[in-house]
Amino acid sequence: MQQRGLVEKWFLVAHFKEKGFALQTEKSYYQNLQDYYNNLRNTGFEYEDTDFSKAINFMLMSSNTIIINNK
Repeated sequence: MQQRGLVEKWFLVAHFKEKGFALQTEKSYYQNLQDYYNNLRNTGFEYEDTDFSKAINFMLMSSNTIIINNK
C-alpha cells in the first residue's frame, strides 16, 4: 500500500509543485483511518490489481484534503 502513497505524492508534486509536499493527505488519512482502509480495500490489495473504477471514495479523500488545505 506504500506504493500508492508514493504515486499520490508524485502526482501532487507534479501538479502543485512545492505545495504538493505541504498537502497533508497522510494526516487526513490518519484522522480518518477506518475510511482510509475501507476505501483502499475496495480498490484492491495490491497496486497491480487496483480496480480504479472503484477508487472514487479514495480519490475524494485526497481531493477533500486539497480543498481544505487551499482555503
